[in-house]
Amino acid sequence: MVRVTNGSDRGVMVSGVGTIVRANGRTTTPSTAVAKLWPDDTAEVPDSTAVNLVDHYGFVYADTDRENADGESPDDALEDLTVEELQDLASEAEIDGRSSMNKAELVDALSDDAQTEVED
Repeated sequence: MVRVTNGSDRGVMVSGVGTIVRANGRTTTPSTAVAKLWPDDTAEVPDSTAVNLVDHYGFVYADTDRENADGESPDDALEDLTVEELQDLASEAEIDGRSSMNKAELVDALSDDAQTEVED
């Protein structure tokens, strides 16, 4: 099973879903074979389903050791942002000390914060 996040702007019906972490932070386990994944929901799905969702439906891998359809890990995407954009994200995530962090520290803090949110 692989964790993916719905990065599209629409809900997608997916089969074989394990645990779902909804965009609002609530965790659920589907009681049926098919579940609807709304934008920003993260779910465990079989590897083959994950590849299809990433390649064709706007999903991204939630785990940082996997590459998304564009060949970038989620951490790579953060590294493409400017310091100002990273500080805005850090502000939204309420990361302490963000105003004095350099780009590498912001990327690291945001990566740690995203991983902590998924694990909670």
